[in-house]
Amino acid sequence: MKNKPDTSQLIVKMKTATGEEVTVNLAENAGSGKGKSFLQLDTSKMLVDVGYNTADAVRQPDGSWEVDGQGSTDLVYSMAVSAERKARKVGFLPRQVERKIARSTRLAFVSNGQITLSDGTVIRRQRSRLS
Repeated sequence: MKNKPDTSQLIVKMKTATGEEVTVNLAENAGSGKGKSFLQLDTSKMLVDVGYNTADAVRQPDGSWEVDGQGSTDLVYSMAVSAERKARKVGFLPRQVERKIARSTRLAFVSNGQITLSDGTVIRRQRSRLS
């Protein structure tokens, strides 16, 4: 007679971003009866990637956007590409078109501090709160 394996706990081995192996115990009855499932995970060995090139976009009452942060130029670029896709009613743009949008967006945003997208949306750098 074969012994039936113990299924009250399932053990799963995972690797973190640093390559360390982590063991996760899944209980068989986790979430039964309550509609939720619970995963016991040791988070003390996990590496969380925090970006420094971030940006915030705030919608103003007049419909325009103000952006702030080190990555504001890249955020405006991605918003410009999205607006161009919507205007052309396509799912993607050729790489050459995206590069042209990126160049013109960066130039206008750096020189003028604001840009008007193809759908008419105005995006500008956040005004200084101190002045």
